[in-house]
Amino acid sequence: MLYDLKPFQHKQLLSACLTTMLILIMLALPFSVSAQPSVAIEIDGEPLAMDVAPVIEAGRVLVPVAPLMRALGAEVQWQPENRQVIIEHHSDRVVLTIDSAQAAFNDALIQLQVPARILEGRTLVPLRFVSETLQANVRWDEVNRMVRVTTQEIPFQPRSIPFTVVNESQLAEIPGLSAWVDSHRMTMGIHVERDIDSGTVFLMAAGGERSTGGYRMEVLSLREEAAGEAVLEAELEMPAPEDMVTQALTYPAQLIRFDADGITDITGTIRELRRGTREVTLYFMRVTDTAFLTEGESRLFQTKDLTPDDLLAVLLAGPESADLTRVIPRNAKVLNISVSDGLANVNFSREITQANVGAEAEGVLVNSIVWTLVQLPEIDAVQILVEGEIVETLAGHITVNEPLSRQ
Repeated sequence: MLYDLKPFQHKQLLSACLTTMLILIMLALPFSVSAQPSVAIEIDGEPLAMDVAPVIEAGRVLVPVAPLMRALGAEVQWQPENRQVIIEHHSDRVVLTIDSAQAAFNDALIQLQVPARILEGRTLVPLRFVSETLQANVRWDEVNRMVRVTTQEIPFQPRSIPFTVVNESQLAEIPGLSAWVDSHRMTMGIHVERDIDSGTVFLMAAGGERSTGGYRMEVLSLREEAAGEAVLEAELEMPAPEDMVTQALTYPAQLIRFDADGITDITGTIRELRRGTREVTLYFMRVTDTAFLTEGESRLFQTKDLTPDDLLAVLLAGPESADLTRVIPRNAKVLNISVSDGLANVNFSREITQANVGAEAEGVLVNSIVWTLVQLPEIDAVQILVEGEIVETLAGHITVNEPLSRQ
């Protein structure tokens, strides 16, 4: 049977069809852009001016990247061929790919709860992730339906300074260096000589006048702990009393060289240890008002005890200092460790994934394990396993699916 629709009925049917199609299209969108409650954004007490309103997706606020980066003092680039947003702020670099739940922060891959999007020709990025990655504080004001972002000074990130040891045969190749070494090696301490033309710094750890019998000086590390300030750690191994020979004298020292690269101040410590012992740093977490930091605590070990298993056993026992915190879950266990060709495979129980922390604290968790183990001469990198399997992350943010080392 055929029905002859009147014009009015025809318009009603057409309107209903169009409404249904519109609803279906909106449901198919990756996120809804209609009927969203308004949200205000405030940066350091000032409203953030935006030509596209913020969008809420899965409980996360997305905002236009350009005005946000201007307010945070960061540079932003758009790579259309890769559909990527590149954000640079001081030494940090963040890469977000449109519609991808994975972002890159410096050398780490981080899983996002909500990816970057494109809306009305504008690139929108997750506000909390980007702001906190750039060391800003983010707070939700429910009463005023406002996200309050406060910026802060970027904390300096300590770094290892690469250096090379200068041996006796190389001294003659550098004019005046041999005479400088001879004039300083008899005085215990840290001695510095700069070559202004080349930008090279020569640094000598000297043990002063000692009895012979096996004294040995070794520079363990050189790190920039504050901007322009380097700290050297050296170790003077002392022989057992019965091995000392008092009829002769020696002057144990080690000379290193490195590129100045902005270093203006150098300090250092020389630890005297009896042969057969070694001081090792275990890494824990220090909690401040603005950050979670990786911080070391020194422990003295007998050389024979320096195995990966024993180091991790002491690490899992926690710090001695009340100012530091154990970040590895207390019920996590080390199931086994194997070392081959410089790679340590460390197999944890599944409880290692129950830390329930954010990206910064998860970074400390990973550092705690890796930085502690790579101090052993037989370990260059660490592969973290969970119940014998490689996993993407331990707490959802920092990628651990490949061997890690201390940069």
